[in-house]
Order: sequence, then C-alpha cells, then structure tokens
Amino acid sequence: MLLRNEGPLLPLPATGSLAVIGRLAALPNLGDRGSSDTRPAAGSVVTPLAGLRAAAPAMAIRHEEGRNLAAAAALAAASEAAVVVVGLDWRHEGEHIHPGDIAPVLEQVPPPAALVRWLGWRRLRPLWRQLTRLIAALARLGSARPGSHFAAGDRTCLGLPAGQLRLIRAVAAANPRTVVVLMGGGAIVCEQWRQQVPAILLLWYPGEQGGAALADVIFGRVSPSGRLPFALPSSEAHLPPFNPRARRLTYDLWHGYRRLRHQGLAAAFPFGWGLSYAAFAHEGLVAQLVPAGRQQARPEEPALAVSVVVRNAAAVPGDEVLQVYVEPPGLRLPRAARQLVGFQRLSLDAGQALPITLLIPLRRLAYFDEARDAFVLEAGCHRVLVAPHAEARGLAVELTLGERVLEG
Repeated sequence: MLLRNEGPLLPLPATGSLAVIGRLAALPNLGDRGSSDTRPAAGSVVTPLAGLRAAAPAMAIRHEEGRNLAAAAALAAASEAAVVVVGLDWRHEGEHIHPGDIAPVLEQVPPPAALVRWLGWRRLRPLWRQLTRLIAALARLGSARPGSHFAAGDRTCLGLPAGQLRLIRAVAAANPRTVVVLMGGGAIVCEQWRQQVPAILLLWYPGEQGGAALADVIFGRVSPSGRLPFALPSSEAHLPPFNPRARRLTYDLWHGYRRLRHQGLAAAFPFGWGLSYAAFAHEGLVAQLVPAGRQQARPEEPALAVSVVVRNAAAVPGDEVLQVYVEPPGLRLPRAARQLVGFQRLSLDAGQALPITLLIPLRRLAYFDEARDAFVLEAGCHRVLVAPHAEARGLAVELTLGERVLEG
C-alpha cells in the first residue's frame, strides 16, 4: 500500500545501486505467534531483501541492519536510493495472555489418571483441589515473560521504537531518495518523520511471498492499489483513551474516521487512502432510488443506484477502488457527517474509461430507531459522493428522500 510518493520517487529503476537498511529487511516477519501463527516450510519465506535482489539481479543491492547509524548512513549516501524496512513484529503486538487470566482454568485442571488410580478419587479430591487453588493463586501474582509468544498484546504506543526513528532520520539525511517500508498489523503513527522522506509503503505483515510483492511495486511491475481500512491519525491524542487491562470499555458513535471528522481533525492518512502509479478520474455521477423488485441483488429491498464513469488517465494500467460515501441529513439525531456505504475494485488499462453502477442497500443510509424497533431512512437531502478517501471533496450529487421504515 503506497502512502506517500513525492516527486514521484517510485517506481525505481531496476538498475544502479540500492541500499536496503533495517533488521526486518532480511528476516521473515509473519506477525503474531498466537492463534494466527503461520509456519511455512523452512526457507520458503521471501524477505524484502531477497525479493528485491531476485527482481533486480543487475542492480547493486547492499544491506545494513541499522544497528550502526553511521554505517547505515554511509551506505545510503553511497547508493542511488535507499529502502529502510522498519516496523513491528510479534514482540511488539499480538495476543496477550496474562497468567492471571488463566487462573480460573488452572483451578479446574483434573489430576493425572495414574494418580487417581493410585490414591483413589475420594482420597485425592480434597488434596488436589487445594493444590490447584494454590497454583491458580500463584498464577495471579505472575506476569507474562517479556519476549514470550503471548506477552505483547495491544500496543499502548502507536509510534515506532525510538531506535527505528533514529535510523529513518539518519538514512533520510544521507540520501534524499529514501523509501520507508513499514511492517505491522495495525496503525503506525508517522508524524515525527513522514515529511522527511519522499515515499512510504505499508507492507503490513507481508506473508510468504511478501518480498516478491514489495519488489513488484518498488520497481513498477505492479501499480499499488491497496486502500487504508482505517484512518492513520497525526497524533495518538486524536483517538479514544485506551487501557489494555480495563474490564469494560465504552465507545460511542465517534470513533475511527467518524471521530476525526466530528472533531474537525485531519488524518495523516485518511480512511480509504492509497496512492497508485495510475491516475484515476470520476465523471458523470448519477444517484437514483431503485424500488423493490427492480434490482436483482436483493429484489425484496429498495436500493440506491450510484452510476459513474471511472477513467484511468495514466499511461500504465492500475486498479481503482471506487468508494461511495453518503452525508445524511442528520436532523433527527446525531449521526456521522460522512459514512462509507459501498465500494468496488476496478481494473483499468491505460487510458480506459469504464462505466459502473453500484447498488447500495438503503439500510446503509438508515439509522436504527429503538422506539419503532426498525431501521429508518431519514427524510431530507442526502449527499452522495464518490471520493478517493473519506476526507476528499470528491464528486457529489444531492438526492432528496422521504422517510421510510425498512422492513426485515
């Protein structure tokens, strides 16, 4: 996923010299080691470094781990471009099991069958119950061992570790043609350094062939087409407070990109954001109500038909993710000022124009009325937009709808 591309710096030519810097560049990083743990065959994971080298055999690609900032900066300065691979791994985030959380389970652990046969259950039972209660009590006093598979849990800081921040700054100062590649399973706040580098790629936890996929994007064999499934704020203070050990948390309507818009705060990278090597334009937007029985997807429900022409004005093919938002009247009760109601991925050749119609179920425009125990479409002017992300002005039309109680 391409977050930033000033210049544009990317794609890079697969010739010349390239510095690849960072410990994670040469290590398999598949994420959490809890229930989502994956264990591919030994040697089958393509790391970023291996993927770049395989894709550009004529290129001089050298690697530095980044422990020595001076050595990393020197390599970057001696190269035509630099790729810094930083981010998170299972030590920073993942499932967390505190020993105290499993104490109730430990109290119910049955004794070994051999012990039951030797002493008899009637004689063993009171002794065993005392033992399991003692084990559970000791567990409640413990804490997860740092570095163990279930120690990380939810992050309480969304930034990068301090050492990685120093590495990015050192490399960016040495070579203005620096690409930062981020690994991780969630939001990473980039505000301390994002203006210092021309290009940022979000690799997530890349999977077995992630290094090959990264090389395809960096060298322009594939145009990036990912879109953010959440907003990346410019500050953690823009998010709701978080306590990972709280027994109960209450989140109201205002969270995610709805919260940022409600508070008048711009995201560093908005919900739905994602750049491409292609250049897409939208034109001819039309929105109209389709009565029940007139559409094939769910003929029993009325829908909103949103039609638009998507054009790729670039000389390269690419995938566009068409995003449809609605701004409801919001007069009956507080509602999100803008909300995603539909999206569709489209593949377009260079110069191609493609007309498309999305059918949006009216329930996505409605609110739930507790008094009527039903979803209700609010009467008034609904603004329908096609936009590249949640904060963009986009292309808009207005549609006046009457109140409607939606069945089912």
